[in-house]
Amino acid sequence: MGGRFTRALRYPRLLQHQWQHLPHALKRRFIKTTSPGQIVIFKGRIHKTRLSKLGWAVAKLAKIVGGPLPESNKNQGHATVIVQESPDQTGQIWTRIFPSHKEMPHISQSKKEFQGPTGLQEIITPHLGMTLKVKLVQKSLQFQSEVYFLKIKNHHVALPWFLTPGTLIVTHRETSPKRFRYTLRLVHPLLGELIYQTGLFEEVLQW
Repeated sequence: MGGRFTRALRYPRLLQHQWQHLPHALKRRFIKTTSPGQIVIFKGRIHKTRLSKLGWAVAKLAKIVGGPLPESNKNQGHATVIVQESPDQTGQIWTRIFPSHKEMPHISQSKKEFQGPTGLQEIITPHLGMTLKVKLVQKSLQFQSEVYFLKIKNHHVALPWFLTPGTLIVTHRETSPKRFRYTLRLVHPLLGELIYQTGLFEEVLQW
């Protein structure tokens, strides 16, 4: 848990010496903390979404676990991301409201927990998650999935690679002091890129 200052050090501790090489605006965004009940809102626009045929099938299957992946090449338009501290203060709840090819927007939620073998893991459902490796890549902040796992009571059971959709890579890259480019890629070790999505965002409110 810890206080606000301790929570502000979460990402610097994960990146260690790489932290000092991040652009100032990226640092400011990722050391920002909120108290339980407060939210930070980012608004933007998804410019491109690209799915292979297999990527489309993977996205459809992902609906079983809350639909965290875009489902169509037509998923372009206005988007909103809401970040808030989890009630137990062990991580952050991310709510994504993205454009959809259907009438209703595409909404997904996950929790980033600052624990586990890599120091960070993303919980997609109460029983499914993945460990994340955070690193600096060409002055951008990159989150890369390492191991997908099932949560069974208090135990994590790693899934073999052939039962997973591949490596999920999310990148935040500054384009100006107030804006950043978000890019998502799902890459299979044998079949290549399955899903690609990118857009520009900026913080509009902390409340």
